[in-house]
Amino acid sequence: MENQQDILLKEFHNLNNWLNKISMFAGQARYELETRGFDTQNIEAERKRYIDLLNDMEAHAIKAGEVARGIKKRISQV
Repeated sequence: MENQQDILLKEFHNLNNWLNKISMFAGQARYELETRGFDTQNIEAERKRYIDLLNDMEAHAIKAGEVARGIKKRISQV
């Protein structure tokens, strides 16, 4: 059976993973805009691509929030 410290360390690791994914997707979107701009000839595909990136960031942020709430709950029980 895992002790509370091991569980918290795993949860902090998970939180860090979700935050890294958010940073990666944000950096990818910024890099693409900086290096190739926005293709006005193919506006609908560009729009969909950036909406997909934002949706991914939102999903990862939600997961990070869930992990943070779990950590808060565990700490309050100690």
